[in-house]
Amino acid sequence: MNSSDPKRKLLVVAFLYALLAVALELADIAHGRLVLLVAQYGIVAPFAAAMLRGGGGVARDVDRRIVIVVGVATAAAVIVIARFWDRGMLWGDETAYRVQAQIFESGRLWITAPAPTSFDPVISAHELRFTHLIIDHGHWFTKYPPGWPIVLALGELGHVRWLVNPVLAIIAVWIIHRIASRELALPTSRFAVLIVIASPFFYMMAASEMSHMLGLVCCAGAVLAFLQGVRTQRVAGLAGAIALVGLCAFVRPFTACCAAVALAPFYFTANVRRMLPRLVPYALVIGAATVGGIALYNYAYTGAFTRSPYALYRGTQLPVELTLSPHAILANLERGARWAIEDTLIFMWPGFALLAGYALWKRRDLYTRLLASFCGVFVFANLFQTEGSSSRFGDRYLFEALFAFALLAASGAALLFDRWRTSARSANFVAFTLTVVCAIQGALMIRPTLREIAPSVAVHDAVAALPNDGSLVFFPITEAFTGDRFDLNTNDWQSAPHMFLVDPGPDRRAAVALAQGRASWIVLGYEEGRPRVLASGRAGP
Repeated sequence: MNSSDPKRKLLVVAFLYALLAVALELADIAHGRLVLLVAQYGIVAPFAAAMLRGGGGVARDVDRRIVIVVGVATAAAVIVIARFWDRGMLWGDETAYRVQAQIFESGRLWITAPAPTSFDPVISAHELRFTHLIIDHGHWFTKYPPGWPIVLALGELGHVRWLVNPVLAIIAVWIIHRIASRELALPTSRFAVLIVIASPFFYMMAASEMSHMLGLVCCAGAVLAFLQGVRTQRVAGLAGAIALVGLCAFVRPFTACCAAVALAPFYFTANVRRMLPRLVPYALVIGAATVGGIALYNYAYTGAFTRSPYALYRGTQLPVELTLSPHAILANLERGARWAIEDTLIFMWPGFALLAGYALWKRRDLYTRLLASFCGVFVFANLFQTEGSSSRFGDRYLFEALFAFALLAASGAALLFDRWRTSARSANFVAFTLTVVCAIQGALMIRPTLREIAPSVAVHDAVAALPNDGSLVFFPITEAFTGDRFDLNTNDWQSAPHMFLVDPGPDRRAAVALAQGRASWIVLGYEEGRPRVLASGRAGP
């Protein structure tokens, strides 16, 4: 066998895998992605490993030019998708975040709620609803904590809301590279970056307007601060890590709890314990500020320090998003955990899990245990969720730990390069080939997501083309367009050219329009591949 045989074989296998991905995705075959994972880890990975063995050298990292090319391509894709996505929605969460960001951008905590449409509270609640939005005591606001809407409001100020998450993605990549190169001293720091930026899980979340990217920045930033504190033996770094976890509580409380559980044990390791007496006062102040801030936020919106808007939205005293029910946990273990892992693996750089597993097997140092803690806690915490967490391109409850998975994989790659005496040429060839495969697969797999967003984009554009006649626009709930997740009302909805509500049905449209002081109404939906006015009329009894 000559030296080019492994290269040819890997190219052939990668090409066949790409064809398989095309066939399975276009044919929409059941369990097609599971088949791809078996092929990826059972066939492609061994051929990639054969390419890495031998060569008489020790690769230090992937070539900088590969990372630059992939980075530029990823940035261009994110910008195009983000600008398209900004006009539509995939989840109701996005619309709620946008609404609250607009409210904060105006300097308010809430806006005036629409008038009740009936003496029957059940009818009124149904007719004035939008997913994740609350009407309470004449106030209109969302159930979410203020952290992400405040950051998103910065984009609203500059009319570049779509740009906020891409900027945070750049910060996240910088933090990952910094941890790898400075704190972990990994020779494969560029490879850690490549794993992240080439993964559809990462760049699609960067194109969205969800809060997970900010959660990732908080968690990865906390690890960076902690490791800096350990390396320099300075309390400031350790306190900074606690502060970032506290900040995360105002973005995603569940994520902050997971990060705290993952990070807390390492404050009692030998090289940190002696700093605890100096750290405790800072920790107490940060903890008090976090708890006090959350309590004040709860009181402002619900009138009770201990009742969150999450609970108010559900009509309960405590949030119902988490459960300790053995039956629910078992169901999550049987179904949810499988889908979470499968979705995340298939939308990440091929073979990263094997590299991460190798690092866990071979290394036992503080850094590996810390990264493993984040991975394990976030996976385990999924079992206590009451709602599904698939984001269509990875499990979104695992996203904030993405940095830990990538760093472990980069660590595993460094160990393999050293053990197998991999040449730089071989390492670059494998990295580039698998990245191309990842790009082809990603392009195929994000198509359904973009198709799902397209109806709301079309409806958004149709709204912009409506005459400014002051009509009330009803959005229906259909398979193609879920109108209760697409609130286009502005802060000044009372005087805006149009008001938007969920379609109450033909018997109530005129009465609802009259209650809101609108002279006419239309039902704007999405049917037969285009937005359509499905009905219209005048307000009246």
